[in-house]
Amino acid sequence: MTWLTGTLQHLQEKFIIADTPGHIQYTRNMVTGASTADLAVILIDARKGVLEQTIRHSYIASLLDIRHIIFCINKMDMMNWSESVFKDIRNGLASLVDKLKIIECALYSYKCKIW
Repeated sequence: MTWLTGTLQHLQEKFIIADTPGHIQYTRNMVTGASTADLAVILIDARKGVLEQTIRHSYIASLLDIRHIIFCINKMDMMNWSESVFKDIRNGLASLVDKLKIIECALYSYKCKIW
């Protein structure tokens, strides 16, 4: 598990960010990192869509009573910003969100470049 150093402060609130891996062999690390979380950010590769690990991490977040999830779709540029790809992913998440009774859910697509 990778812990980002320090905290982010905004309006007198402190945020601790835990970056946990998505691979199945690191599920235990994901659980540890999420055990005190109020919010989860789950990344989805647009080329691959909703995978087993997306479902697994959403389910674990639900078990840990994390009711606020942001799903971020990455690499949409590699899919030519296809609206049908976005809608397929959104539709795949809709039933999952409903089943897990997630209170607040947001879905974003983005392009990120690290220098």
